[in-house]
Amino acid sequence: MGPPTRELEGEEYDHTWLVLQFLDPVQISNNQRSITEVYEQAGKTYHVHYFTMNELPTIEEVGDFEG
Repeated sequence: MGPPTRELEGEEYDHTWLVLQFLDPVQISNNQRSITEVYEQAGKTYHVHYFTMNELPTIEEVGDFEG
């Protein structure tokens, strides 16, 4: 099942997307239908999913979101 995830939206998405663009991913995977980049920032882990290169990616925060 893996750790819990939540999809970022709105201002939180915009801010996180801006910050992540300045970082190098710690892992990249390609399953032929999408590309996923994994980032670690400020003690949090983010999965950035690209389904088509013409759209903004989906960003998921992975792990404990509380506190």
